[in-house]
Amino acid sequence: MSPAVRSGRNACARLVSMRRRLVPILILVALGGLISGPAAGREGERETKRKSTAERPEKKALSKKKEAAQKKAWIQALHRGQAWLAENQNLDHSWGTYPKANVAVTSLALLALMANGNTETRGRYSSNVREGVKNLLGHVTTKKNATSKVPAGYIHVKGDEFSRMHGQGYATLVLALAYGNGTKERRREMKDKLQLAVRCIEKAQDDSGGWYYSPTPHQHEGSVTVCQIQALRAARDAGIKVNAEIIEKAVSYMERSYDPETGGFCYSLDDRDRHSYALTAAALSTLFGLGEYGRREMIEGGLKYMRRYFYRQTSGREDWFFYGNLYASQSLWQVGATSWGRPYWDEWWPGMRNYLVKLQRTSGTMTGSWQTMRYHSSENFGPAYFTSCSLLILSVPLEILPIFQR
Repeated sequence: MSPAVRSGRNACARLVSMRRRLVPILILVALGGLISGPAAGREGERETKRKSTAERPEKKALSKKKEAAQKKAWIQALHRGQAWLAENQNLDHSWGTYPKANVAVTSLALLALMANGNTETRGRYSSNVREGVKNLLGHVTTKKNATSKVPAGYIHVKGDEFSRMHGQGYATLVLALAYGNGTKERRREMKDKLQLAVRCIEKAQDDSGGWYYSPTPHQHEGSVTVCQIQALRAARDAGIKVNAEIIEKAVSYMERSYDPETGGFCYSLDDRDRHSYALTAAALSTLFGLGEYGRREMIEGGLKYMRRYFYRQTSGREDWFFYGNLYASQSLWQVGATSWGRPYWDEWWPGMRNYLVKLQRTSGTMTGSWQTMRYHSSENFGPAYFTSCSLLILSVPLEILPIFQR
């Protein structure tokens, strides 16, 4: 064998020997990478988690601070709104600059003050409540003055063309609440007129179980029906006798107004194709107010229907914004007491609260009042109407009025 061949073989032997020594080392390195890689990844995850956990208290603190600021603004808005209403009560102790809706606006203003703890005998604005209630009592039609168009118990002001049975419901509700909280002397004074107002509502019920705009039973409509049911419930709670059959027929009317295909409640049993956020909210609030929580499918259908319109409520584009959300606040708050209903309230309330606070005037002679919106259908009703409705919406979580309580 030549020296060159012998040298080549020796080189090959050395290379094989080197590879044999390197293989275990490479395997260990590879295994080490497989073992240490996930461990290192987990350690990285732990580090990220530690950082995330460390940041969480700060975020929570900021969130709590923001929520505290929003709550403070909400309470301040309530105070400003009440002050504006008290300062803008008319000389005859009614409210509103639009005489064609006198009874309804006066009643809503009184409800707004009552919803913040004011009664005829207690609260910063007790005198405003007391005089406002006297104003309504003075417009209850007596049997002596009754006519075919203005029956006994109808709460009516000459020239008021728009309050009608909506106003009757609101005013009767006010009188029932005042009667329930009044002194013995005031209760004796109010009882006869409150009973007349209740009888007027009962006699105006249509055979269908609903009510219409006029105080005579010949037609029916959902939004008017809601007002009468709430008034009768409050009167019954205050100790005034209410015909149970009237209530049963009214509940049946509301249930038959439900459209299972859309989840909404219709305008009337004769106009079933017309649904709205406002009517659905009003119907649900009425059913809840009477303790009707058992119809889960109907209730959830109505809530899902309302949810489709939540985004419109804080855009200023929802027609009948104040009326609709006056009832939405009640229905969503009441159903929010259940675990399955709570998400609807949680989704609606923060945005609505902040939106209304933002809408309130905070400077000038109208400080404390609420302004109308471009797309609102009742803009002629005036700032007393908008302010009263806004205060009522914002006051629901206080649960002072029985109709707001869960």
